[in-house]
Amino acid sequence: LAGLDGQRRLPAIDLDVARASRPGAQPRLSHFYTNLGSAWFHAGSPEQAEAAHLAALDNAMRTQPDDDLLVATIANNLGVLYDHLERVDDAARYYGLAYDRVRHGFGPDHPSTALVGTNLAMVRVKQGDFDGARALLSDGIERMAARLGPDHPDLALAHAELGRIAAKPVSYTHLRAHETVLD
Repeated sequence: LAGLDGQRRLPAIDLDVARASRPGAQPRLSHFYTNLGSAWFHAGSPEQAEAAHLAALDNAMRTQPDDDLLVATIANNLGVLYDHLERVDDAARYYGLAYDRVRHGFGPDHPSTALVGTNLAMVRVKQGDFDGARALLSDGIERMAARLGPDHPDLALAHAELGRIAAKPVSYTHLRAHETVLD
């Protein structure tokens, strides 16, 4: 929604009021909260987005079976939010939850598992875990290529991230000053 000044705004929605209107944990409430969180994220209100996504996740964890992918979707949304806010440890935690749920729900060979694994790998790079990221990306590329073909566009992001890891400058700070590095 836009105000008269052209600024994007969302109507004020109190999460406690929304919960009171639908007492107890209800599966549809998770969809409401996650949609609201996404809207707030795109409107530039990360605090409200976080509150809505966390409410969605809490509700979904109480109402959905372990193999339901709604929890994975909400966790991935939280990963995106925290990655955007540069809270990489939080992003890694929620991307990890999403990856585990998608892997459990779809299986290790499903392309969605590899795509969520790419998100997790990108955050691991930010954490400095290049080996962990490389393993996730390589595994995902191999599994996606086997299912979708080696030229499928969904492989592009994983290949780009793998290339970015390979292009990272090597740090030689662990060497003593009198040692030299020979190529």
